[in-house]
Amino acid sequence: MTLALSPTYPAVHYALCWGYALEGMAEEALPYCEEAVARDPSGASQDGRAIALAQLGRYAEAAPDLRRYVAWARRQQPATRFERQHGPQAQRWILSLDRKVNPFTSATLAALH
Repeated sequence: MTLALSPTYPAVHYALCWGYALEGMAEEALPYCEEAVARDPSGASQDGRAIALAQLGRYAEAAPDLRRYVAWARRQQPATRFERQHGPQAQRWILSLDRKVNPFTSATLAALH
């Protein structure tokens, strides 16, 4: 319903991206993730797309997305919830992605809910 009411609002696409990605539904998430990133190039939406890409085994695309998101999050004042809670962990996730390993296990996804 919200998407029908506000189809150009980036946060709507991001919410669908994030929700599907955290449910392990990467294929369903990716179109919303792509749209969110296209509508908001700041980096704020790239964490969701990184998670979806990692679940699809597209690590070479996921790692730079997560790096851009972390850089964006660190520039925010006050720090985003993600940065406060997962900043150091995000660096480990990036290292895993660089090694072609999906760090977003079901336990990690559950913790991000």
